[in-house]
Amino acid sequence: MSNINFNHHSKPNNSNSNNNLKEQSFSKRNEPAGQFKVNGLEYASASEAACAMLMERYIPNFKIIVGKTFQVEIGRNHCDHAQHVDFQVNSVLFEFHPPRLWRYKDRLGDFTSYQEKAEFYKIRKELKGQARKEHIAKMSKIMTENYYKKRKDIIEKSSEHKGKELIVTVDASDFYHKVIARFGVRVPSEKHFVAMFEQIRNDICKHSRITKADRQKGNIIKFPDRNDNRKAA
Repeated sequence: MSNINFNHHSKPNNSNSNNNLKEQSFSKRNEPAGQFKVNGLEYASASEAACAMLMERYIPNFKIIVGKTFQVEIGRNHCDHAQHVDFQVNSVLFEFHPPRLWRYKDRLGDFTSYQEKAEFYKIRKELKGQARKEHIAKMSKIMTENYYKKRKDIIEKSSEHKGKELIVTVDASDFYHKVIARFGVRVPSEKHFVAMFEQIRNDICKHSRITKADRQKGNIIKFPDRNDNRKAA
């Protein structure tokens, strides 16, 4: 077993800051506050952190560097806050973004309106079995397409990133086929990779969640090294 160490790309420690959750972390660069911290870097989700680790593990010469390969700025919003994509690998922009079919009353997720959201859940409640699965799959596809178009429009307005390819993946299998299999070398089977992704994600959820009490506390999580993974594939 070996440690995956991100400390050489760590952000400065702002442990003396008294700002709230939204104002801490990347605030000076208008970057989002992370929910998880792994070896000094903050991530919006455990899945995003798992993507970073596995990209470093399998893609030759890929390193997580804030602003270059991770949390890459692609534009500014109407409040002049920076807008980012999750990753950049070989000049291809990549986001891990499962459709947000949120049921929170005060959150829209990836629905375009609260009316659309209400109608979706009303129909969902009336359906069962395969019909319900197809209803969810249809809306998920629409959400992913809309998200892709929205992000692509921002990229096309960027002087630095205009014309670059954008990849949006929705789960571990999608990530495997669109990113790891394309850019990686000596990758494991899809079945083994998906299981490894889920294990890493679960470990991060268990050990590296950032709390209000101690946002600067991080844990080094141990995972099998590259050779171990290849033997298991």
